Amino acid sequence: VKASTLAVGVDSDELFLPNHSELLVRRLRSLGRTADIAMLRSAHGHDAFLIELDQLSATIERGLALPAFQN
Repeated sequence: VKASTLAVGVDSDELFLPNHSELLVRRLRSLGRTADIAMLRSAHGHDAFLIELDQLSATIERGLALPAFQN
């Protein structure tokens, strides 16, 4: 992965556990890549990305602000 990465998790997700996003970011950073994490707060678990539109919009803007590419 050469593109900057924003891993997005949901604090109540039981399908894709939040710590998996954290592990991905740590691994990418250890390889010298630009990586960050955003955590959506929701009681809706995995479906939060369909419901928490305000949080998701802000998160997408944050991801788009990351540098596009690394050599």
